[in-house]
Amino acid sequence: MTCNFGRRWYRLAAAGRPAWRHEDDGEVGFTAGPTVRLDVPTAAYLDAVHTFHRELMDTMGQRVEELEHRGGLPHVHLDLAHLRREHEQRRHWLTKNLDCAPQTDWNTVRQGAHLLLGADRRATTPTG
Repeated sequence: MTCNFGRRWYRLAAAGRPAWRHEDDGEVGFTAGPTVRLDVPTAAYLDAVHTFHRELMDTMGQRVEELEHRGGLPHVHLDLAHLRREHEQRRHWLTKNLDCAPQTDWNTVRQGAHLLLGADRRATTPTG
């Protein structure tokens, strides 16, 4: 199953605007149209992200515990100690990444965009 869709999150002060586009490949059903854009308060979005993360991590933690108690499939070697450590590290990824402030050099970005857009314009401009 493939899920081919683009998504963006525009931050607008206290709200965000998630936008996505997907093509119907007949394998994945969507109830929304092929292009969607809506406004969501940033606090509500972050609450939903935290809830999803907590529920996912709890569920995965339960699955790791099940494997630790009953073992894996016959003839399948699982490093359960490594799996447990890896899962515990994942529990902290969201907080770690949300606390990360990108150090973007916007002047360099603008210069690069100017070079790329300028080069693109010259390449597509008819001559003669």
